[in-house]
Amino acid sequence: KVDVVIQCGNKMWDIHPLIPIIEAAGGILSNWKNESAVKAGNILVSSNKKIHSKFLKILKPVSR
Repeated sequence: KVDVVIQCGNKMWDIHPLIPIIEAAGGILSNWKNESAVKAGNILVSSNKKIHSKFLKILKPVSR
């Protein structure tokens, strides 16, 4: 089981096919600024909101 995936430099075609699959499985996706993952870029995928929030705090200093 994977709780977190952190990726940077994604293009739209990298992330768009995965969005409905991850959301249907109950996962949370956003960029590192907690904006929609649809725009691609630096992506954070988590298994739940609690973990997602923790990792957003960790990534805040490097998110631009």
